[in-house]
Amino acid sequence: MISVRAIALADASFCCLAKVLGEDPQILEETLQASPPSPETLTDEDVLAAVQRIPAQYSAVVLLAEVHEFTCKEIQETLSIPIGTVMSRLSRARDHLRKQLSVFRPLVRSGVA
Repeated sequence: MISVRAIALADASFCCLAKVLGEDPQILEETLQASPPSPETLTDEDVLAAVQRIPAQYSAVVLLAEVHEFTCKEIQETLSIPIGTVMSRLSRARDHLRKQLSVFRPLVRSGVA
């Protein structure tokens, strides 16, 4: 949950950005568009297919972390690998997935999906 303090800080940051750019905060708010964090057409099947396409050493770690909600320490113990390896594989797995799943994004924006 977002706290009132976080909202206030974000609002203050936005006003500071407007001052630096020499723009009225209202104009910036009306013209800046936020991109969606993920496409609405992305299904569980799409994600699972992408996970199956990445190297096995990465898919094992990302499945344990994201699906089974294991901590890095639990993954380390389960796979008997160093915790640094767990973290780097998890990072690389997420990078692979981002690249594979980014192909869905243009379809949503253009209204094709």
